[in-house]
Amino acid sequence: MKVRFLGSIRVRIVAAFLAACVALIGALGFMLVQFAGVSDSLSMVTEGYLPLKDIVGRLERDKERVKTDLDRLVRAEHRPATGVSSPSHIYTAVLKQDLEVGRVHARQAREQTQDPEEQAIIRKILLQLDRIESSFQSYEDRALAFRRLAEQGRIEEANTWLDGLRSDEARLDVEIDTLTRLIDGRIDHLTMKTEQARARATAV
Repeated sequence: MKVRFLGSIRVRIVAAFLAACVALIGALGFMLVQFAGVSDSLSMVTEGYLPLKDIVGRLERDKERVKTDLDRLVRAEHRPATGVSSPSHIYTAVLKQDLEVGRVHARQAREQTQDPEEQAIIRKILLQLDRIESSFQSYEDRALAFRRLAEQGRIEEANTWLDGLRSDEARLDVEIDTLTRLIDGRIDHLTMKTEQARARATAV
């Protein structure tokens, strides 16, 4: 009877020990999964979305430099240069280059993730870059026509392009702002997701 009782105690101790081991392994596994998610999210932010955010800033700067030069032309103010040396001509080319760099960053971000949600967001970013390019093409065409006429002193003819130019400028602002909100929203989402995953992992 005593032997049977002692054997029962041993079984319970072993069972409790095994249960504790299983629980510990499960907790460690959960932590590893959470920290892997943290790592993936941080990687998408730092290597994917932050470079794209930098590109958006460059697009805004390029567009403002084109606009500033054209505004000086409208007000007949001094400009650093004219023709192909003018800021509006130079930064038109720079903006196009920055758009292409943005596409490269977006494609690289798409390659580094298999997450369907991230893939969908990056597709939206690429489409938005296309929309910006389309809007800028119209803006560039009107800006070039206006600049050439104004620099030739044909002010009345040049002014006939202003309404369309301002309309294209406003449309371009909207498209760039849409891209800004798309990228900033994703950075905020992943940052919050990272903090939540870290909190769950450290709470185990």
